[in-house]
Amino acid sequence: SYVDITEFIQIIDIKVGDPILSVNLPDVKKRFEAMKWVENSIIERKLPNTIKIFIDEYKPKAVWHQQGEFFVINAEGYIINSVSEEQMLHFADLIVIMGENSKSHIASLYSFIEQDREVYKIISFAEYIGNRRWNIGTINNVLIKLPAADVADAWKYLLQLHAELNILYGYIKVIDLRIPDKVFIELDTKYKRNRILLREVG
Repeated sequence: SYVDITEFIQIIDIKVGDPILSVNLPDVKKRFEAMKWVENSIIERKLPNTIKIFIDEYKPKAVWHQQGEFFVINAEGYIINSVSEEQMLHFADLIVIMGENSKSHIASLYSFIEQDREVYKIISFAEYIGNRRWNIGTINNVLIKLPAADVADAWKYLLQLHAELNILYGYIKVIDLRIPDKVFIELDTKYKRNRILLREVG
């Protein structure tokens, strides 16, 4: 749970012995849904002496990096909460997205990067470039440059190359897919053996 328990108890503000009929349920619901991590809540009164509270938390999808600050956002790009660099450890499994209007395009981004779970797990960041296309970075420092159009086809081609040649785990620095039906590869110069791989890919 991401909800602050201390704040949760303060919001309830119901003490043992308080008349159950005196509890303003709409007001309690309103206060709960003002909490940063609470998306929806249901408050029920069960006579003679019970108040039931159900809450749905926002589901974090990515971390949005904007002007030096970090924000947890959901799948629709809604800002759930700001996070410090120390708190980022709790969201280490989330992709960091950045770039102008990047969070407005999060749905289209995830529509293709989640197609292959193995590849998805090694993505560390996605940067929206020029308000038109994505660069994708992996945890092993491979930069994937995607085109502005037909991005799903480009990603499918990348997955095919990876299935055949394991290029996302090799000695490659940049994979450029911006030109349709072509792939340009920049090698990590520390590894001479990768020149063979470059000729195979084309």
